[in-house]
Amino acid sequence: MTTDYDDDPLRARLRAVDPAAALPPLPADRRDRHLEDAMTAIEPTATVAPLRRRRTTWLIGGGIGVAAAAAGVMVLTTGGPDVTRLTQSATDPMAMCAQVTAEALAPNTLAFEGTVTGIDGSTVTLDVSERFRGEIGDEVAVTQQDAAAADFSAVPYVRGTAYLIAATDGRVATCGRSGEAGPELRELYRRAFGG
Repeated sequence: MTTDYDDDPLRARLRAVDPAAALPPLPADRRDRHLEDAMTAIEPTATVAPLRRRRTTWLIGGGIGVAAAAAGVMVLTTGGPDVTRLTQSATDPMAMCAQVTAEALAPNTLAFEGTVTGIDGSTVTLDVSERFRGEIGDEVAVTQQDAAAADFSAVPYVRGTAYLIAATDGRVATCGRSGEAGPELRELYRRAFGG
C-alpha cells in the first residue's frame, strides 16, 4: 500500500523556524573545508554530563584558557618556537604524476617527518620529529590550497597523523612525494636522504 504525502507544508514550517535562514551561504572554500573536516575528524561521541559536572568542566576550562593565554604572551615575548613556513599547491594540471622513487625525492632541499598538531583554516601545523635535509624549525606551518581548486595530488592532512614532507623553494612536493608516514615512503626517504 502506498500513500502520497504532501511535504510542502512541512518544508515551509521548517524554513520558517530555521535559525540560519537569514545568514548568507558559506563560501565554497569554507563549505568544502567543513565537509572535509567532518568526514576525516575522528572524535569520540560526547555524552551529556550532569549540570554540576558541566560547571566544574567550565571552571577547569577557564583556568586552562587563562594558562594558555599566559603561555601565549610568554611565547610572543620570547620569540616562540622556530617555525618553518611552507605552502602546498596543486601540481601543473597538464603534468602527470610520475612514480615516486628515491631519485625523484633526492632533489628536494627540505625533508622531515612531523605530526599534525593543528588545522586552522587553510594552515596545518606540524611538530617536527625527524629532519632528513635542510634547516627546519621545530614547528612547520603548511598553507594548503583550497580543496575545490586542488587536483587531488596534494596531501590530505589529519590531526594526530605523522607525515613525511619534502619541499623545495618553500613548496611541498606533491604527487605522492609527501604523504602519510608509512613504511614504503619512509624507506624511500631513507634512501633519498640517508636518514
